[in-house]
Amino acid sequence: MNDLETLLERTKIGFKRNLKFKEIKDLFRYIQKNLQCEVEYQFLSNGRIGSMYNNEKSIKQYVSKASGSIRSRENTIGVSFDLERSLEYGFSCLKFFTTPGYDLNEIPSRDLKLMDEIKLQVENYFREGN
Repeated sequence: MNDLETLLERTKIGFKRNLKFKEIKDLFRYIQKNLQCEVEYQFLSNGRIGSMYNNEKSIKQYVSKASGSIRSRENTIGVSFDLERSLEYGFSCLKFFTTPGYDLNEIPSRDLKLMDEIKLQVENYFREGN
């Protein structure tokens, strides 16, 4: 595995299945509870009421982007992330921000440790049948 592949392996967490908006919040609660950390997140939502093609009066809302950060007692700065949208529905993975051009050995060890702990919690979340 080359350096770029190793970096991607450490900074991207693929989900076992796509997660919808509510499930993402459940996953964040799970991570917060098990790591005793703080999870801050933002969702960008788009919506539409009615349709110009028929008399439908429904309200449709889509979460189009999600991002946030996770901080622990040991890592008060924390790590920031984006959630990657699936082409089908929902979100397919969590990707941590890294400084462009940095090698894996240039990322602070406290950040890598927190990323690894979060990855373990995501794996446990799915292992428990969520």
